Formats: sequence, C-alpha cells, structure tokens
Amino acid sequence: MNYNDTLDVYLFLQTCHQSCESISSNTFDIYSFLQTVGIIAAFILSLVAFFKSGKGVKINASQQIAQYHRELWLEYCRNEKLSRIFKKQTGVFELIVVTEQEKQFTNLVFIHMGESFSATKKRFTYKIDGLDDDIADFLSYPIPQKVWQEYSPYYDKSFVKYVNKIIAKRDLKK
Repeated sequence: MNYNDTLDVYLFLQTCHQSCESISSNTFDIYSFLQTVGIIAAFILSLVAFFKSGKGVKINASQQIAQYHRELWLEYCRNEKLSRIFKKQTGVFELIVVTEQEKQFTNLVFIHMGESFSATKKRFTYKIDGLDDDIADFLSYPIPQKVWQEYSPYYDKSFVKYVNKIIAKRDLKK
C-alpha cells in the first residue's frame, strides 16, 4: 500500500466519522425535539382532562343535590305528621310547640340547604338558581323560624351569615 492509498483511506475514515457525528448530532436534536413535543402534548392533555373532570364533578354534585332534595321532599309527602311545617299558624309565636319529628325534618332541610350553599360557594356544583327564594320562603313559616332560632348556632358560620342576610332582606320588604 502506498502513501496515497493510505491517505485516501484516512480521508475516507475521517469523512465517515464526521458524517456519523453529524447524523448523531441531528438525531439527538430530533429526539430532543420529539421529547419536548411529547411533554407539551402530555401537559395539554392533562389540562383538558382536568377541566373535563371538573365539569364531571360539578354535574355529579348537582345530581346528588337533586337526589337528596327529592328524597327529603318525598319524606315530607309520605309523613302526615310533618304537615304543620308549612302552615301559617295564628297565635303567639313563642307558644308554638314544635314536635321532635318536625325539628328533625326541618333540621334536615337546613342541613341540605347548607350543603347546597357550601357546594356552590366552593364551586363543586353549578349555582343554584332560586336558593335565596327557597330559604326565604321556608323561613316564612313559624316552625322553620323556631327551629332556625334554636339550631342556627350549630350550622356552618358562613351559611348562618348568608341565611341571616336573606332574613334581613325579607324583613326590610315587610
């Protein structure tokens, strides 16, 4: 083998080496690019899933509130002993006697309203249209008023404040 042949082989190997480095460098850039695209795509998909699951949670919470509402009022319809709750009674307010069943049912209504208020406030469910009117209407009857006066200190403070604002607004309209 002569000098020129050796030089040709050397130049050939050097060119091959440079080509391999170039390919390796470009391959690394392509892999790096693809990896970055994959990370961004995964992040976007995670965001979409998060927002969709938020909607699902709100829908589920709304359905549960509706279910509890239905069960509560079915109990009222089935139990004749609760019929006095929605009667405008005449006489002295202080002398109205509330039965144990009336207290229990009325408390369940307030707990249901409080949980609905809390779920709406924390954005676990959609805004409940007419909640203020429901509360004001319910508290326009003497038995719920008496139960509220007796048990409101035991309810969530922000719910009590909310209901008391509704009562104050109602009293201003009188």
